[in-house]
Amino acid sequence: MIHGTSTLSFAFDEAVTEIAFQGLIDTDLFMPALCAIKNMTGPTDDVASMGELSHWDEKPEGAEASTDRIIQQFTKRFVATPFAKIVDFSKEMIDWDRWGLVEDIAEQIGITAFWTIDNQLAQMFNSITSTQFFSGEDGLALATNAYTNVDAGNSQDNLRGNSLNHAGLKANRIAFRDLKGYETQTHLTAVGDELIYGFDLEEDAWAILNTALKPATTENTANMFRGRYTGFAWSRLTSDTEWGMMDSRLRRRNLRFYNSHSMEIETDGSFRRKVKAVGGYMRYALGFIDRRFIQWNQP
Repeated sequence: MIHGTSTLSFAFDEAVTEIAFQGLIDTDLFMPALCAIKNMTGPTDDVASMGELSHWDEKPEGAEASTDRIIQQFTKRFVATPFAKIVDFSKEMIDWDRWGLVEDIAEQIGITAFWTIDNQLAQMFNSITSTQFFSGEDGLALATNAYTNVDAGNSQDNLRGNSLNHAGLKANRIAFRDLKGYETQTHLTAVGDELIYGFDLEEDAWAILNTALKPATTENTANMFRGRYTGFAWSRLTSDTEWGMMDSRLRRRNLRFYNSHSMEIETDGSFRRKVKAVGGYMRYALGFIDRRFIQWNQP
């Protein structure tokens, strides 16, 4: 078969697109493991939080059931943001059969798409006490000591100073149990069952999560935390001392990724410059609603 300009162009488009998507699929990502993934049909998505219901009341025969009054607390708006990348391939690169280089670049287009998402998610944790990049439904950072409800009551901080050790896990686990709903009537029944930390703390975390005996003691005491937690050792976390404990149920509810436009690959040729541009485009929103899914530690 003799390839003309049009068929070569089509073959190039198909190959680059396929390789880019394969690079995206093969990339080991944290975002899908941590975030609830939802679709966004418009430019924004608003999420409202309400005060929790109280406990049920006993209902005497023939009597009317009691009615709870629902009070809205906050509204969180997620805004879709577009991201794009363009790479130029020269005619000589294609004509001289530099497919090894073309494949590498095409793969990088797909890989860096999700690196962008993961890096932005990591930024949420690396700047966890700042509102520069992310803020919750109340306009505050993911971890701070300044939380109050809309009515200025029931302050529940989640920024702590414990080291990643047996005593630190105990303190964070107790802190989760004390969390109450916005109406201060009910406990959230939050139970820390996940740990997140950088590679510098991986060995310390492994000892706590896996050893049969209590680490770093001479006592022959069983390690009650063995098998109780899922550990997330993440290379993108930059601190060598900070770590967090999360409630997986609350995390899945409040840490969100909204897909507004999935990654697409397009090509465009320039006769004057004799180059073929390959571009990727995606659009999404990333953030959190209620910060009470996490206890964060800065020893």
